[in-house]
Amino acid sequence: MTERRIEAGIHAGAQLFREAGAGGADKGGTPAEPNQQDRSRFEQAMHAPSPSEPQAPAPATAPPSPFSLFGAVAPAPSLPPAPRSGFPDAAGLLQRLMVSRDGENAQVRMELDEDHLPGVTVSLYEDKGLLTVEFVCRNEEPRRLLNQAAAALAQEMADNLNRPVIWCVMTDDEEDRCRYEVQGNPK
Repeated sequence: MTERRIEAGIHAGAQLFREAGAGGADKGGTPAEPNQQDRSRFEQAMHAPSPSEPQAPAPATAPPSPFSLFGAVAPAPSLPPAPRSGFPDAAGLLQRLMVSRDGENAQVRMELDEDHLPGVTVSLYEDKGLLTVEFVCRNEEPRRLLNQAAAALAQEMADNLNRPVIWCVMTDDEEDRCRYEVQGNPK
C-alpha cells in the first residue's frame, strides 16, 4: 500500500475569495494564504461569545446531562382555568362506567352519581361521523337542567374537540321520550 497525501482544499479566510476569485486558488492552482489581518479577525470571531450562546450549565452540584447543552428552558406559560359550566367535576359524578365494543361500534356508558344528577345515564358513541352524547333521565329535574344547558355545552364540546357534536336529552319512558337534540359545530 502506498501512502499518498490527500488534501480537501478547504481553507478559512475571506482573502481566498478577494485575491483568487470564486475558485479559491491563485493562478498557480494552489490555495492563497490569508494575510495576518484576516487571520486575527478570524481568531477573534472564533473566541468571541455569540449572542445565541446557551446559558451556563447547571451548578456543579448537579451532574451534567445532555440536556444542559441547550441551556435553561423557559417555563411553560400558565393556562387560564377552564370555564366552569355549573356542573360538579366529572370525578365526583361517576357512579358506574361501562365500555362496549361491537365490531366498528364502540360506546361508553356512564351512570351518574345520585347525589348530583339522580337517575341520569350518559352514553357516548359515534354515529355517521358525529360524536353523540346521549342523556337518559329517569327524573324530570335533571332532564330540565340538562335541556337548559345542552346548547351551550354541545357548543363548548364541539369547540374543544374541533368536531361536530350532537347532544340528546330524553326520558327513560319508552312511550314518550321527550327527546331534545342540539348540535354543536366547531367555530
